Amino acid sequence: MIREISNLVLLLKTKLISSEVDFDAIGKHAGYLCVPHSVHCSAYGWIPVPVVSIRNASGPMLVIMAGNHGDEYEGQIAESNLARELEARDIRGRLIFLPTVNALAAQTGLRTSSVDDGNLNRLFPGNAMGSPSEMIAILSRPS
Repeated sequence: MIREISNLVLLLKTKLISSEVDFDAIGKHAGYLCVPHSVHCSAYGWIPVPVVSIRNASGPMLVIMAGNHGDEYEGQIAESNLARELEARDIRGRLIFLPTVNALAAQTGLRTSSVDDGNLNRLFPGNAMGSPSEMIAILSRPS
């Protein structure tokens, strides 16, 4: 799924999801979006969603998402390879990769999240205060 988002940074600031990646930083940066998820053994847990940000000066921003279904690996592999190969000097603007947006489903080889049985394709546009899958689905919402 490819979707242009006008201001992902603003979107993240208005949701419970936080990021290890500074989307304003020039260069190539990788880390995780942190989706809050409280379990019995830890009230402060979070679900990691891999993210790569590549930025080179000003210009348009494009967010590329794959892995809505954890058992569909082709897009996840292709996007991961592209994120690995591209460098900041190769682009103008900002490119943000979410190669395994439903990471829990991918880890278990399932179509849906192992935490809440969330099927991302059925949860768009998402819910900022909802289940972990609903919070992840909101990342696709244009701001």
